[in-house]
Amino acid sequence: MALKINLGESGRVPCPECKERIHRDAKKCPHCQSDLTLNPEWVKQSSAPGCAAMICVAGLVLAVLVLA
Repeated sequence: MALKINLGESGRVPCPECKERIHRDAKKCPHCQSDLTLNPEWVKQSSAPGCAAMICVAGLVLAVLVLA
């Protein structure tokens, strides 16, 4: 079962168990108390680079292109 991620709420995603919106880096859901470290899809998704990392990479690439 794949998680469908919508980052419309500043890094908040649905819990794989109860579907309440929680922070992407959560280890335990504050609503249903499920241990998210036991869910392989959650661990895989939460370790993915976020928006800030992608913006940094884009900025570095742009800087290299401008300075070249």
